[in-house]
Amino acid sequence: MYSEADVVKEVLLKLRDGDSETITQLYHHFMPKVKRFVLQNSGSASDARDLFQECIFYLYRYAKDGTFTVLNLDAYFINMCRNQWYQELRKRQREADTLTTVEQEPNSNSDRYYYAYLKAFSELGTDCQKVLELYIQGLPVKAISQELETTIDYAKRKKYLCKEQLKKLAWDILKNNP
Repeated sequence: MYSEADVVKEVLLKLRDGDSETITQLYHHFMPKVKRFVLQNSGSASDARDLFQECIFYLYRYAKDGTFTVLNLDAYFINMCRNQWYQELRKRQREADTLTTVEQEPNSNSDRYYYAYLKAFSELGTDCQKVLELYIQGLPVKAISQELETTIDYAKRKKYLCKEQLKKLAWDILKNNP
């Protein structure tokens, strides 16, 4: 008799080997749950398909690693989908907030703000420029910390301090050049 852990291990091995039947079974098992969750949380059917594919890819990468173990694939996969979807919603909210802010600024001033930030960025130290460039590229804090060869907490703090320094420099430039 197989335990649930043995079944999960077998599924992960088949997934790692690219077994299309396993992927189809995972799709039929998880997709209705993922779709229902996404639709209930401000998403569309297309969003649900994209999310499912992204999470299957992550699961494949973890299975490929060989050291990945999970006892309850159902709970793990649904949790991964939820976390990824919430992250996507936060990203969309930030983008919407940014667009709203930009739309509220008068067009004649938008160039002024843009150039003030460019000038302020050029006045930052090289460490801050590097951190903000990585942040602008959309790298997660974990990747930024690896790039800087430091801890995640320090990378978060550094990113925050650099953003604040950039804002202060830009506002100083704007105040001195009305």
